Amino acid sequence: MGRKVAALRACFTFAQRKGWILENPTVLLRAPKPEKQLPPFLSEGEADRLLRPPLDETWLIKRDQAIFELFYASGMRLSELAGLNWPNIDFSLRMVRVLGKGGRERIVPLGRVAVKALREYQQAVEEAGQVLRLKVQDPQTVFLNRTGGRLTDRTIARRLKKRVLQAGLSPSISPHALRHSFATHLLNAGADLRVVQELLGHRSLSTTQKYTHISLGHLQEVYRRSFPRP
Repeated sequence: MGRKVAALRACFTFAQRKGWILENPTVLLRAPKPEKQLPPFLSEGEADRLLRPPLDETWLIKRDQAIFELFYASGMRLSELAGLNWPNIDFSLRMVRVLGKGGRERIVPLGRVAVKALREYQQAVEEAGQVLRLKVQDPQTVFLNRTGGRLTDRTIARRLKKRVLQAGLSPSISPHALRHSFATHLLNAGADLRVVQELLGHRSLSTTQKYTHISLGHLQEVYRRSFPRP
């Protein structure tokens, strides 16, 4: 309906501009507002299933594990994670400096599990260099492909899709869904909306507010449990 209304508006506006008609009958015509689709996200139990490490311990498996843990622990965008360099990670403080949209930087804390996965992957890369003769093209690059170059966005998304299917989760789960899960779980645990905005690197608070709709059930539960006059 929205597309048809837009087509009618364009048609009659063009006709009026050409002088074929005096008045535009679509001036007061309003298109229906499309329903807002909630972004897909994981429950905490599904996140645990996704992040359960495989038994295989090759350096590529450790790389994938570090990617998924970092996605979930930091809420980074796919491009931000793919472009990450080792100097951006402070292991002692458990912090990562993220270069976001428009060249804006932000600092995001990391959990112990994500830091451990990164450390294990880093060590696995060093061992692969000694044993498998892996040649790293740029020592600053965090996530490498099989030949030692930087891993692309597309490959990261493909690796996540494979893990999602192996875990028996919805095929709609994407790198951005992990970002949504990160924000939703923080809000469900009581995190301040402005803190989540800062962690996600959103310029506007309204962009972050969509996650409050996902957490509505949790907010209602807290309200019923906490308000003195239920």
